[in-house]
Amino acid sequence: MKKVLVVTYSQSGQLNDIVANTLKPLEGEVDIAWEHLKARPEYPFPWKDIHFWDAQPECVEMIPGELEPLKFDTNIDYDLIILGYPIWFLSPPIPLTTFLKSEEAKKVMDGKPVITIIGSRNMWVTAQENIKAMISDNGGKLV
Repeated sequence: MKKVLVVTYSQSGQLNDIVANTLKPLEGEVDIAWEHLKARPEYPFPWKDIHFWDAQPECVEMIPGELEPLKFDTNIDYDLIILGYPIWFLSPPIPLTTFLKSEEAKKVMDGKPVITIIGSRNMWVTAQENIKAMISDNGGKLV
């Protein structure tokens, strides 16, 4: 059975619902490993003004933060990787940037096809261009 790694970040849970609904046709057809990224400390939802603006510089500059330990097995040879994320400040959210700049991401993405699922407004798609570059830096192939 094909193995799929799904890595998501969602403050409210809405993005996780989008990804889960997108994957429904694959249920029972592939082995899906879910990794819901958790920032350390967590980003509040809904945002409070100071927390919102305080995250902007690191987000825009794509400076990694900290994550709770990852739970998925980095030794599995995944056939496909799916990344689900929202857009912050026209950029990838800090938790996803943190994951993509990690050794674990490099290990599992190298040579693998990657699909991205984004919850965003049209103009925020600029973040996808940054994600494409980080996937490529990890040896992944955006499909």
